[in-house]
Amino acid sequence: MKSEWSTTAARREGILAAALALFNQKGYEATTIDDVRQAASASTGSIYHHFRNKQAIAAALFVEGLAEYQRELLGIFQRNPHARDGVPAAVRHYVDWCMRNPALARFMLAGRDFEVREATTAAVEELNARFSAETAAWRARNVERGELRPLSTEAYLATVYGPARSLVRSWLAGRPSGVITAATEEVALAAWRAVAPPGEPQ
Repeated sequence: MKSEWSTTAARREGILAAALALFNQKGYEATTIDDVRQAASASTGSIYHHFRNKQAIAAALFVEGLAEYQRELLGIFQRNPHARDGVPAAVRHYVDWCMRNPALARFMLAGRDFEVREATTAAVEELNARFSAETAAWRARNVERGELRPLSTEAYLATVYGPARSLVRSWLAGRPSGVITAATEEVALAAWRAVAPPGEPQ
């Protein structure tokens, strides 16, 4: 027999999944709470038990998705303390996470509507502060050991993740998974070569 907690959690996940599909299909602005209610086969009361409004549903999707992605990536850096391993692993993870969560990736890459941005600013800033501090420390340790080129944060992120983001957008637009998976390995190694210090084995 399912516990009340597991049933409630499943209902919440069902609402989020239904809303996510609608946001991707119709757009945030065009989606209504009643659309979500029908798609989730939920009562209006059930939706408002979990979320104050549509804005809160979209905010939960974005913040929880970001938190999961960052948590997984920090784990990769912990398991791969050296940049030669960590940089390619980070690129592979970015593409892999998006391919495991295609609807969420599409929603997050589309950008946040003003209402959603307003509702997520504080939570996203808090998540990013911790994430940035830990990833910056990882990069600094590698720079100090002479294992990573000393780039600005902006240059590092654009170099390492820019091509990976392009691959994901191509996949979401319909490119075959096999093509993207094969290209990911090339992009991962290219990212490492771009940030490796002179003389570092390629």
